[in-house]
Amino acid sequence: MLLVLTLLGCINPPDVKEEPLSAALLVHEENPRRKLWLFELTKDGFVRREPHIARDISSLGAVVIDNELLITGICWWPGCGSEREMKKRNQKGPAIFGISTKDLKTWEPRQWRLVDDKGLTPIDPQLSHEKNEMELWYFGAIGQENTDPMNRDRHEIRRATLKSDGRFHSQETVLNEPGLADPSPIRFRGKEWVFATQYAAESIVAFSGSPLRLSHRFKGISVPYAMEVNGELWLLATEVNSGRQQPVRAISKDGETFSEFKSFLPLGPEQVCASPVGAVLNGKLVVLCVEEPLRPG
Repeated sequence: MLLVLTLLGCINPPDVKEEPLSAALLVHEENPRRKLWLFELTKDGFVRREPHIARDISSLGAVVIDNELLITGICWWPGCGSEREMKKRNQKGPAIFGISTKDLKTWEPRQWRLVDDKGLTPIDPQLSHEKNEMELWYFGAIGQENTDPMNRDRHEIRRATLKSDGRFHSQETVLNEPGLADPSPIRFRGKEWVFATQYAAESIVAFSGSPLRLSHRFKGISVPYAMEVNGELWLLATEVNSGRQQPVRAISKDGETFSEFKSFLPLGPEQVCASPVGAVLNGKLVVLCVEEPLRPG
């Protein structure tokens, strides 16, 4: 899990030759604790590609920029919490981990760092691309955390932009509400939306307008991801059934009225796949999700 900056004033310029720690994600293991699966929409519906494409990641984010799909998330491999990495974080800022692809076949490790003026830890990283500017949205957590710090305290949803030094620099707190996490911003039909979890596994909330105001609440689901598909707004989410996390989807044509959330991937009731995200790359619609343990860790 990402750890917090200690002294922002001591941060040095980044090493542009720094090797991404997320290369560990792409080292194949037959049965890792977490598997990142990719489903592709075909004429026969969604089909899962074999084998899994990566490992040891959760709390997914996704964005397509310049015909490249970038996936971000929280790390679960030992190297991201090593003593060496802790020293780098104190000097350069915490790392944002990810992988990317231009053809859905070959994947490359990606890594950025964050300078947060409040010294907050980035949890649930989500990239976006607005007005030719790359942005990072995240839940800014206080202090050091060994697990995802989802509690009922007030949580800050923060926005940062990528600068010429190769790091994201925090710009503002977008939302400050009890128990928020998993931000997913989108512009749909000319309107700005931010979807987020409020209280783990309890509900998704939607904010819109300027200033942002609560407009929708969807109970019994969490971990939203909003995407546009053929002029429709797809809202992907995680639903817990009998202790098992499964991906569900609701669709809206106007951003105001949504269909019921239903399962949409070819998974059996005993299978687990959480934190679904999606994208359209080179005309192909794909959804990714994480097969992870029933209990955190």
